[in-house]
Formats: sequence, C-alpha cells, structure tokens
Amino acid sequence: MVNKMPDKSKKSRTKNSRKWVKRFIYILIIVTLFGWSYSPIKTRMAQRRQIERLKDQLVQEHKENEKLTVELERLRGDSEYIESIARQKLGMVKVDEEGYVVIDKDGGGDSGNAPDDDSDKNVDNSESWWQRIFSIFGR
Repeated sequence: MVNKMPDKSKKSRTKNSRKWVKRFIYILIIVTLFGWSYSPIKTRMAQRRQIERLKDQLVQEHKENEKLTVELERLRGDSEYIESIARQKLGMVKVDEEGYVVIDKDGGGDSGNAPDDDSDKNVDNSESWWQRIFSIFGR
C-alpha cells in the first residue's frame, strides 16, 4: 500500500505556499516602489543643496555689486579720488612735480608706487619692462 498524504496536510501546505508567494509579491512591490521614489528624492535633495549654494552666491554677488556701485559713484564725482588712483596704480605725477623711479639691485625700475591689485602676481619681475617687451619681439 502506498501511503498517501492526507488532504488536510496538502491543503495547508498549499495555503502556506500561497501566503509566502503573496508576501513575497507584496515585499517586491514595496521595494520596487521605494526604488522608484528614491531617485526623485535624491534628485530633490541635490537640487536643494544647489539652490542653497546659488543663494549664497547671489548674496555675495549683490555685495560685490553694491561695492562696485559705490566705487563707480565715487569715480564719477570725486576728482581727487581719481587723481589718487592715477598716482597709486599708474604712477602718474602732476605737471609741476618730479617723479622718481626706484631701481632695484637687478637694474629693474619701479614707479615707486606698488599697485594695489594683484594683477601682476604671476609676472616674472627678474627682467625690467623694456627687456620683456624686446624679448617678445625676439630682439
């Protein structure tokens, strides 16, 4: 005689396997939905960080703009200020004044007034200005 499994046991096994399949499908759906929603959430967070950086940059640009507006108004209305800039940055002198050039050890000249800006930080100052111009044209 062949020992057959009782019907009750077979039905409960089938029920249990169906429960596990249903649970697996539910979990799979939840994980899939979470995966789909994660990307937009991550993008949104990156966009918020970028917005904050741009807001900070905008504040800095507004401050710089205000500073430049004040500078422009001062340049438009104050001739003494223009004269002081011409003396400091360009080494200019008035008609009745004498200008002096300070010569360093290497024989290079300087107007005596160092520029306020950092525009020539990368310039090689071992040669004087006229030597640099002649070196451009190959002497």
